[in-house]
Amino acid sequence: PVYALPVIQDGVAYFGSSDRHFYALDLKTNTPLWKFPTQGEVGSPAAVGPDTLFFGSNDSHLYAVSRTDGKEKCKISTGHNSVVRGRPLLEADTVYVGASSGKFYALAADTGQACWTFTAGGPILSSPALANGRLFFGANDHNCYALELSTGRVIWTRPTLNQVYASPALAGNLVCFGSTDGGYYVLDQ
Repeated sequence: PVYALPVIQDGVAYFGSSDRHFYALDLKTNTPLWKFPTQGEVGSPAAVGPDTLFFGSNDSHLYAVSRTDGKEKCKISTGHNSVVRGRPLLEADTVYVGASSGKFYALAADTGQACWTFTAGGPILSSPALANGRLFFGANDHNCYALELSTGRVIWTRPTLNQVYASPALAGNLVCFGSTDGGYYVLDQ
């Protein structure tokens, strides 16, 4: 089965599958263009750059692969038994992504080198959102976080009564997210 939301760019659908592969499918001809093997299920939607796709796998890695031929550009470890479920965020030349290890990474898009990391108190399964030089994401430690984009410094933390699996939505100057406590939170950025 396909768990991750497909991403469509220039007439091509990009998506991961539980069969441990990531696919590129030509939507006009319904023909597979390529498939990329991983060692785990791929439940992460991709971030799409000009020539590179970034996605996570249940094999404890974030991958960067060529959009045109599916060749691996780099493979970044996210920690032992760690999965990436949220969509990575590509901004300029940096990829931002959280992992079930509780680590949030800012990685150089061309090399995979860490620019900075942040450790939450529990798994990070949501996709990050970006506005005004700040990253927002939820974690299973019952918090939503706002980090400074350039350094990873914590700007604020908003506790809830349970896990925050939901990815934040941004509306104007507001950050909106749900928690498994049944609450829906609307905060100023």
